[in-house]
Amino acid sequence: MRNLFILGKTTSFRAITILFYMGLIPLIVPSYFLGNFIYLTNTYFEEVQSIYNGQPILSFQDINNAPLGVLGGVVTFVVLSILWKVLCELLIILFRYFESNTQNGI
Repeated sequence: MRNLFILGKTTSFRAITILFYMGLIPLIVPSYFLGNFIYLTNTYFEEVQSIYNGQPILSFQDINNAPLGVLGGVVTFVVLSILWKVLCELLIILFRYFESNTQNGI
């Protein structure tokens, strides 16, 4: 942990691993907003029975779809996390390529 704040002492693998875990935190925001958008825009009807002047009246009421919103937010977070993981793996491959070429003197 002490070498983390000293420039030039952290390996590229460790730096990208830290970058990956820190990059997961901002992915929560778009996942939340997309889940909230799905929750607010996807509704279903629920039958409501009320009595007016002694006679039963059936009507329908819009209900927001909370399970679909939560599922949409979780799926968004998982997909964005996989994309972020692939990007970080590509960075590790790129840095290993440059490390091997600089050690060979190319």
